[in-house]
Amino acid sequence: MQRLPFTPKDLVPFVEPLIDNPRDAEKLARLVYAIQYLFPSGSNSSGSARKSDWAHHYRKKAGEKTNYKAIERLMVELEPKLNSCKVRPLGVTCAA
Repeated sequence: MQRLPFTPKDLVPFVEPLIDNPRDAEKLARLVYAIQYLFPSGSNSSGSARKSDWAHHYRKKAGEKTNYKAIERLMVELEPKLNSCKVRPLGVTCAA
């Protein structure tokens, strides 16, 4: 698989407006990176990745089962916050 030209840490400034807790921003950045790693722009992949696929690339130092559980907890924690956000051409806005 092709290596991406950025790291999860490079994505933190893009996800910070969505998240209240800086630690959660790092977790969300890792998740976005894992998804982007599976479906890089311009790829001819069809279908959808499963959480188990995300877990494989979420954290290299942890096992897939541990990563899957971490992603599950993150999704539950972030769900209400992300539902109040809207993507606009000039950025992301979230209701208070």
